Amino acid sequence: MMYPWLRDVTQKITNQFLSKRLHHGLLIEARAGMGKFELTRDLSQVLLCQTPNIEACGQCKSCHLFKHGNHPDYFQISDLDANSIGVDQIRALVNKSQHKSQLGGNLVFVVNQSYKMTESAANALLKTLEEPFPHSYIILTTESVSQLLPTLISRCQLYKIKSPTLPELLPWLNEQKIEPTQFDVIFEDMGQAPLTALAHYSTDYLLKRAEYLSQFKALLSGKVSTAEFSKTINEEDIAFYYIWLMQALNKWMKVKSQGVDLQIPRQDQRYKIMDMYQAVLTSQRQSHYNGVNKKLNYQQLCHKISHSQTSGV
Repeated sequence: MMYPWLRDVTQKITNQFLSKRLHHGLLIEARAGMGKFELTRDLSQVLLCQTPNIEACGQCKSCHLFKHGNHPDYFQISDLDANSIGVDQIRALVNKSQHKSQLGGNLVFVVNQSYKMTESAANALLKTLEEPFPHSYIILTTESVSQLLPTLISRCQLYKIKSPTLPELLPWLNEQKIEPTQFDVIFEDMGQAPLTALAHYSTDYLLKRAEYLSQFKALLSGKVSTAEFSKTINEEDIAFYYIWLMQALNKWMKVKSQGVDLQIPRQDQRYKIMDMYQAVLTSQRQSHYNGVNKKLNYQQLCHKISHSQTSGV
């Protein structure tokens, strides 16, 4: 299944391939939840297909082998739970790239989450990217090119996948029988990553979100204490708390920014909201540090927010 927001980049790459203008090194940049793993899989099958067109034929020997996961000319490094991609894994890829295709076609190598490559692993790949063997393609994926060595980036053709807008997604949402207004809330929370939003759509995400923001409003208005608010903390949802807080504060800032800018009380409120937003952002960053007690870190943020004394909630 080809996701609609991937069609343009897929068509661009396949057209370059069919016209024999495709670079041997492809670097695909997209945030998590955009479907880049599915994209690399579809592209790999086209590159390996014995009678390729805009899509793989699905009928040739190569397509059958690929479908069953035992294509001899396809090599993938894709351990999503691994902390790093080591030099031995890349050397195995390089070694395989120096052999001829067993089916007489192309060789395709995929390194998903290539930003996890150690420096020695990335350097081991450089020479192969500089002097590729004929009929071989290396596809790298990353969430941000800033995480990769500049020398690696310069040896690849970069393809950036942008997030779609909600109107662009409407036909796809209708096919999935998804209510757009509810989906849009999750879509924005998830940084406009459609597949991440879709994964949360069928859960109680929106209910949890509403309950949390109701309690947060009660905290700011002094109706509940920090201790009472902290009792509702679910450690598994702390990552969501930061997202919900920042979205709520952004929305709140827009409301307070409407009207006459010279109103001093309204300016003071905006400053306080900005201070809270910065506190949330700082706490979120700290929660990713090694050894940090995420619950305690979040409780400290709640205590700070409850003492902000913001008016007009």
